[in-house]
Amino acid sequence: MLSSADPAEAVAYFEDAISSNTALFTARSNLALVRSARRDYSLPVVPFAQIERARLRHTVALGATKQGDVAMGRGLLQDSLDTHPQHFEPAARTLAALSRDVTT
Repeated sequence: MLSSADPAEAVAYFEDAISSNTALFTARSNLALVRSARRDYSLPVVPFAQIERARLRHTVALGATKQGDVAMGRGLLQDSLDTHPQHFEPAARTLAALSRDVTT
Protein backbone atom coordinates (compact mmCIF):
# COMPACT_ATOMS: atom_id res chain seq x y z
CA MET A 1 0.00 0.00 0.00
CA LEU A 2 2.90 2.39 0.60
CA SER A 3 3.84 2.46 -3.06
CA SER A 4 0.23 2.55 -4.20
CA ALA A 5 -0.62 4.81 -7.10
CA ASP A 6 -3.56 5.92 -4.97
CA PRO A 7 -2.21 7.43 -1.73
CA ALA A 8 -5.74 8.27 -0.54
CA GLU A 9 -6.57 4.56 -0.71
CA ALA A 10 -3.41 3.76 1.26
CA VAL A 11 -4.33 6.34 3.91
CA ALA A 12 -7.83 4.85 4.19
CA TYR A 13 -6.39 1.35 4.45
CA PHE A 14 -3.99 2.24 7.27
CA GLU A 15 -6.61 4.31 9.10
CA ASP A 16 -8.98 1.33 8.93
CA ALA A 17 -6.28 -0.97 10.30
CA ILE A 18 -5.57 1.48 13.14
CA SER A 19 -9.26 1.84 13.98
CA SER A 20 -9.44 -1.96 14.27
CA ASN A 21 -6.38 -2.11 16.51
CA THR A 22 -4.74 1.09 17.80
CA ALA A 23 -1.72 -0.91 18.99
CA LEU A 24 -0.52 -1.62 15.42
CA PHE A 25 2.68 0.42 15.34
CA THR A 26 3.47 -0.69 11.79
CA ALA A 27 0.14 0.65 10.53
CA ARG A 28 0.73 3.96 12.35
CA SER A 29 4.25 4.15 10.93
CA ASN A 30 3.05 3.37 7.41
CA LEU A 31 0.30 5.98 7.72
CA ALA A 32 2.91 8.55 8.74
CA LEU A 33 5.05 7.55 5.73
CA VAL A 34 2.16 7.89 3.28
CA ARG A 35 1.22 11.24 4.75
CA SER A 36 4.82 12.51 4.62
CA ALA A 37 5.03 11.50 0.95
CA ARG A 38 2.08 13.88 0.45
CA ARG A 39 3.96 16.58 2.43
CA ASP A 40 1.66 16.19 5.42
CA TYR A 41 4.19 15.97 8.23
CA SER A 42 1.72 15.84 11.11
CA LEU A 43 1.34 12.60 13.00
CA PRO A 44 -1.95 10.71 12.87
CA VAL A 45 -4.28 11.48 15.75
CA VAL A 46 -3.97 8.20 17.61
CA PRO A 47 -2.46 7.34 20.99
CA PHE A 48 1.34 6.99 21.02
CA ALA A 49 3.84 6.11 23.67
CA GLN A 50 6.58 8.71 24.04
CA ILE A 51 9.20 6.54 22.30
CA GLU A 52 6.78 5.73 19.46
CA ARG A 53 6.10 9.44 18.95
CA ALA A 54 9.83 10.12 18.77
CA ARG A 55 10.38 7.29 16.28
CA LEU A 56 7.52 8.44 14.08
CA ARG A 57 8.80 12.03 14.13
CA HIS A 58 12.15 10.62 12.96
CA THR A 59 10.42 8.66 10.18
CA VAL A 60 8.43 11.70 9.05
CA ALA A 61 11.59 13.83 9.19
CA LEU A 62 13.30 11.45 6.78
CA GLY A 63 10.29 11.75 4.47
CA ALA A 64 10.40 15.55 4.66
CA THR A 65 14.11 15.58 3.86
CA LYS A 66 13.58 13.20 0.95
CA GLN A 67 10.92 15.59 -0.38
CA GLY A 68 13.45 18.44 -0.21
CA ASP A 69 11.86 20.03 2.87
CA VAL A 70 15.16 20.05 4.75
CA ALA A 71 14.24 22.79 7.23
CA MET A 72 11.06 20.92 8.14
CA GLY A 73 13.10 17.71 8.46
CA ARG A 74 15.53 19.40 10.84
CA GLY A 75 12.67 20.67 12.99
CA LEU A 76 11.06 17.24 13.11
CA LEU A 77 14.39 15.62 14.00
CA GLN A 78 14.90 18.11 16.82
CA ASP A 79 11.36 17.40 18.02
CA SER A 80 12.15 13.68 17.86
CA LEU A 81 15.22 14.20 20.03
CA ASP A 82 13.29 16.40 22.46
CA THR A 83 10.45 13.85 22.71
CA HIS A 84 12.54 10.72 23.23
CA PRO A 85 13.13 9.97 26.93
CA GLN A 86 16.73 8.90 26.24
CA HIS A 87 19.35 9.78 23.67
CA PHE A 88 17.92 8.82 20.26
CA GLU A 89 20.99 7.98 18.18
CA PRO A 90 19.36 7.61 14.72
CA ALA A 91 17.75 11.06 14.95
CA ALA A 92 20.96 12.60 16.33
CA ARG A 93 23.04 11.12 13.47
CA THR A 94 20.61 12.34 10.81
CA LEU A 95 20.44 15.83 12.31
CA ALA A 96 24.24 15.97 12.48
CA ALA A 97 24.51 14.87 8.84
CA LEU A 98 22.04 17.56 7.73
CA SER A 99 24.01 20.15 9.70
CA ARG A 100 27.25 19.07 8.00
CA ASP A 101 25.58 19.42 4.58
CA VAL A 102 24.71 23.04 5.34
CA THR A 103 28.21 23.97 6.51
CA THR A 104 30.06 22.39 3.58
